[in-house]
Amino acid sequence: MASFCWWSPSLGDQGAWPGAVTHIQSLAPGSRLSVPYCSAVVLDSPRLLARNSTYEHPMLGTGYTDEPSRALSDEPEAVPSDYQALLTARADRNARQAQLAEWESHRASILREIDWLHSQRFQVDVSKPLRVLRRQLARIDKLIAER
Repeated sequence: MASFCWWSPSLGDQGAWPGAVTHIQSLAPGSRLSVPYCSAVVLDSPRLLARNSTYEHPMLGTGYTDEPSRALSDEPEAVPSDYQALLTARADRNARQAQLAEWESHRASILREIDWLHSQRFQVDVSKPLRVLRRQLARIDKLIAER
């Protein structure tokens, strides 16, 4: 019998994190079932919110503890710090993409307005100031894209 293990998707659609509950199952020799291989089961110490937020744990950092007696009561265990960093990076990336999409929408609207102004017959020539507006919009576009 061969054994294998995989990480449990403990966070629903968000995926799993290392150190979460693992499942171990055995296969009969010659089984054609393809499974991911892992050589060890990782067990993390609990990462609990400390009652005293200034408490500094040498491994878990400020505000966390692995001792239930020092933890807030009825609080769930925190996700591991590396997974928390992954979630933060993902949220930042999603927020940035949403912000860029919103900017593209507003930029297109501004360009339509500049085009409309250019198509109008005013008693004064406004083509130069409209070109300045287009150049400024291009500069703003570059600034936003660089961030």
